[in-house]
Amino acid sequence: MPASNLEVLEKSDLPPGQARAILQAVDTELVLRNYATKDDLTAAKVELKADLTAAVHSLELKIEGLRTEMHKLASTLVLWTAGFWLSAIALLFGLFKWLK
Repeated sequence: MPASNLEVLEKSDLPPGQARAILQAVDTELVLRNYATKDDLTAAKVELKADLTAAVHSLELKIEGLRTEMHKLASTLVLWTAGFWLSAIALLFGLFKWLK
């Protein structure tokens, strides 16, 4: 810690020993903390971009698979609907012919 901090603490009517102890405790606390450097942040940014790109690609593949599945289901639904209406019309023609 700079001497100016020690002077500030000593001017606040703290005994010099207590002022030094406070500065030492603060200094130790600051040393024990893990601060990220600019390089750490840059590396994290690159890693996050790569992860995000992979996640986006994975989602795009899943969406394409869902589109394909929905298209198949829509085709199946059209066939079932057409089959239902053809059967209903045939049944009605048979019913009308039977009633005549």
